[in-house]
Amino acid sequence: MASTSETCDTFVSESDANFTEFMLQLNCSRNFKTDIKEHLLQCAKLWQEIIVKQHEMIKKYETEIVIENQNKNSRHYSLLDTISKQLLEFKGQLLPKSYANAVASDPYSTEEKPYQHIVIIKPKDTKITSTETEKWLKTAVDPQKLKIGIKRKKQISNGGVIIECRNDSECDKLVAEIGTKVSEVTVGKPLKRNPKLVLKDVNIQINETELIEKIIKNNEDIKNYLIGKSDTEIASELNLKFKFRNKNNNKYNMYCLEVSPELRKIVMKTKRIFIDWNSCRVEDSLPIIRCFKCNGFGHKSDVCSLADSRKSEMFKKISLKYEIK
Repeated sequence: MASTSETCDTFVSESDANFTEFMLQLNCSRNFKTDIKEHLLQCAKLWQEIIVKQHEMIKKYETEIVIENQNKNSRHYSLLDTISKQLLEFKGQLLPKSYANAVASDPYSTEEKPYQHIVIIKPKDTKITSTETEKWLKTAVDPQKLKIGIKRKKQISNGGVIIECRNDSECDKLVAEIGTKVSEVTVGKPLKRNPKLVLKDVNIQINETELIEKIIKNNEDIKNYLIGKSDTEIASELNLKFKFRNKNNNKYNMYCLEVSPELRKIVMKTKRIFIDWNSCRVEDSLPIIRCFKCNGFGHKSDVCSLADSRKSEMFKKISLKYEIK
């Protein structure tokens, strides 16, 4: 079927063609009387004016229809985008995280992430709940008097509460205020953990006590970064944590190294560390959290709701199976 625009254009062009043909025949004809011919010319003039007005009205409505369709399309696309995002969030809440999803995001990525200014409050008595800890805080501390902004507040395990402020100075004010007003809790800022790397293909003949020294001597980038630093500072930048068990390979060992974020960026540019005659592969050691109730990833067993729901479903099935009719 032809579109509305094509139909309108056809109507206008046919009207123009009919008018042109009428005027041509009228001018060529000599059988009409003068007064009749003048009357027909006046009718033709009115006809032409009507055609022009119709053409203007068609163009006007055509533009309005196009704009309205565009607005409808944009509203529909926006609505569909919102619905698809909500469905994805809902799906993520229903389905347990797989191993692939758990390792999909790199926790030690070189991309800058927004820093969170957090204060952690935990009760000294392990029997106290997070709700009670939160009540103590609200009774003892007034954010308005301290002139601090609380961005978010979250209850955590072991009766603890996390509070996020706008900046570090506000965190320091909150820590000092809680420390003096609430004696039943411990308060402080979270300690930053250094990233960990897995060092592979290390010759089994290399002694662990010499490993750090060999890494520094055989890699110019690492050596230039650590030059001029004391032994204590080097230990905080590059530290051997432990050796992995490697039953399948009797020639090479794997080690876990704890490094500073700056040193990690240097190493991960090549993802190689040279030790004597070997070029050893380096990968991030990803801390994967796994639940031992439902075997899912991304949460611990103490906050597992899926395992409880599975148990209740299993209990229902058993009850229905052995129900006395």
